[in-house]
Amino acid sequence: MDPSPRTRWQVAASNRLLWAQWESDYSVFDGGTGDTHLLSELPAEVLRQLSQGAMTEAALTAKLARLCEVEETDDWMRKIAGLLAELADIELIEPIGP
Repeated sequence: MDPSPRTRWQVAASNRLLWAQWESDYSVFDGGTGDTHLLSELPAEVLRQLSQGAMTEAALTAKLARLCEVEETDDWMRKIAGLLAELADIELIEPIGP
């Protein structure tokens, strides 16, 4: 499924995540796959926000900009889009229809 602007993202339905923080990094154990992932602060925050409920890329980008106190520039939007793709590649999140 190619994400469209109306696509919402969520934590992958089969995931049971266990978190540990190591200074500014996080390890996330996915009980569904048995994989452990090391995440820096921003990818961890993306995952944390999506753990609270599915949202569109635009809504997530805006929320993260407010939380991180940055402007919603094209670079910021590309950064969040890249993080969504990376988290989807390692099967922590998945796109769902509008």
